[in-house]
Amino acid sequence: MTSALVRHRRGTFVIILLGLIFLMLLGALIFTTGRRPARDTMASAESLSVLSLRIRLRTEPNAGAAVVATETEATRLLLLEDRGAWIRVQDPEGLSGWAERNSLERTSERTRRLARYQAIKKLPSLAAVVTQRTPLYAGPGIFYPIIGELLSDTQVRVYRCDRRVIGGHAPARGPDGNCAADGSHGIGRAAN
Repeated sequence: MTSALVRHRRGTFVIILLGLIFLMLLGALIFTTGRRPARDTMASAESLSVLSLRIRLRTEPNAGAAVVATETEATRLLLLEDRGAWIRVQDPEGLSGWAERNSLERTSERTRRLARYQAIKKLPSLAAVVTQRTPLYAGPGIFYPIIGELLSDTQVRVYRCDRRVIGGHAPARGPDGNCAADGSHGIGRAAN
């Protein structure tokens, strides 16, 4: 039989060895968590773009979960799973995590929105005078918050005109066919 001291040393050695193996496996698990092999068919999955300046991809679909990665504005992400307010996505490096839906938009919608913005920037502005008190919205439409109001006889520059017919009224057109503003549409009348 072996002495108690030899058995104690062997036991200590085995425990230390098992501890090192456990730590190596734990490190490998943490390092590979969230990593997925890159998909060959990026076009077949729905592509999303980051709207905010920066978002955090999380391990679970809640704001208190650990952060897997941080993505910046306009980064393309692949949709993996949808759970209402939270979406599981994968970044170009293969990391996957959960992001809040309101921080993302479809890449196709982003492309259309940016193209529309570029086209609007090329349109000439129109000088106008407000004919009646008009609320000033933060964005294009009544669903954006009101950030102020335009008083009567305020001179304004109109940079955009909707081409849609709303409430039976189409936007007025100038002699050149471009958008024009007049008092009958609540926008204003052309300034002299």
